[in-house]
Amino acid sequence: MSRRKKRILALGILFVAFACLQCAEKEGSVSPYIETEPPQYRIQYVDVWPVRVDPGGYADVEVRVVDLEDEPVEGHVMVFSVEYGAIVSPDTTDENGIVTVKYTAPYGTVQEKITARGTSLVPKEVF
Repeated sequence: MSRRKKRILALGILFVAFACLQCAEKEGSVSPYIETEPPQYRIQYVDVWPVRVDPGGYADVEVRVVDLEDEPVEGHVMVFSVEYGAIVSPDTTDENGIVTVKYTAPYGTVQEKITARGTSLVPKEVF
């Protein structure tokens, strides 16, 4: 490659790098978070029965999902998570906006945190 071509190539790379820096300055910082719409639904209640469970025992966890006008939301997929035990997840709300899943307590005495999540709603935790 001739000396002249090397200079042109070096200037070209320099211009591209300068242009990239200028664009980055004008665009501002990039956020890793995606802006989303406000929640369309809400969890009206989370009920656990029985409240106290023996080690290895079972409890039913019931959640009701409603829209912003308190109408039940049918067919909404809910995902549940726990710290220590086990829970059947995911499951879908019925025509009344209710989903009931089975929680299995761990062997040992712990205070459990159950979290219910779904799309377009704020998660809710129960201790």
